[in-house]
Amino acid sequence: MSPTLTLLLKTGLVLFYALVPLSFLVEPLSSHQTLLLYVALALAVAHVGEYLLLKTKLQKLPGERHFLYTLLFGFLHWLPLMQAQKSAQG
Repeated sequence: MSPTLTLLLKTGLVLFYALVPLSFLVEPLSSHQTLLLYVALALAVAHVGEYLLLKTKLQKLPGERHFLYTLLFGFLHWLPLMQAQKSAQG
């Protein structure tokens, strides 16, 4: 996956996460509040599941805060790291 695409997708996720609390404050978003909350909850559950499945591999990767970044970005965090590690090993 290209770094530009990864950055765009991460930016989209951050913007989505910002929309969830804004849906409580901004009237046009309030009609979609339930949907936004369910999607955010589904993402959180999926990302926690990803971390639990990959915990041992993530602990071997350089860097810190893999739990936080996987919770926020899922495979957009760990996939490039694992690809880089694999290519470095040959």
